[in-house]
Amino acid sequence: MTAKELIEAYNIFDAGNGQIGIKNVTRIKKDNMIDEVKARKKEILEVFEAEKRAEKERSDKIAAIEGLNEINAEKEKLTNWNKKFRESFEGEYAVGGLGVGKKPEYDFEAAYKKYPRAAAYLRAEEEELKTNYELSHIGSKAKERIINGDDPESVMQDMDKDIHEFTNRHLWD
Repeated sequence: MTAKELIEAYNIFDAGNGQIGIKNVTRIKKDNMIDEVKARKKEILEVFEAEKRAEKERSDKIAAIEGLNEINAEKEKLTNWNKKFRESFEGEYAVGGLGVGKKPEYDFEAAYKKYPRAAAYLRAEEEELKTNYELSHIGSKAKERIINGDDPESVMQDMDKDIHEFTNRHLWD
């Protein structure tokens, strides 16, 4: 077995400080693999380290998408305002919007035009969050392409094509 296969088979995790943990103790004992795992501890930790580096690299790529943080911050402000506004109509002391403050003004359309890569990322992410697994996969695939620097316009065209094909396949379901 490779180190990755050992990790999956016995649900091994990085316990920190150069230690590993094993969640599937019953199986590892049954398979008599404790000594094998101990002998390959360094190799297993290297797999975890490689995964951490890959995740950091991916996070850095997402952070480098120009305009994404700005748009997300404005979306959060609008979401918070909407929540406060709705709550102001509820309960015994409802005031119907009084004291909520002015609705945040941000031109999302202009931001999407100014930051097409961020707009494509957000649209792909929205698709990825759908409950249908096929649509979610389409969004996930598009999002990864955006993260990895593909042209946002062609990614969105491909995503739209895939969604259209999905819709046609399931039109009469």
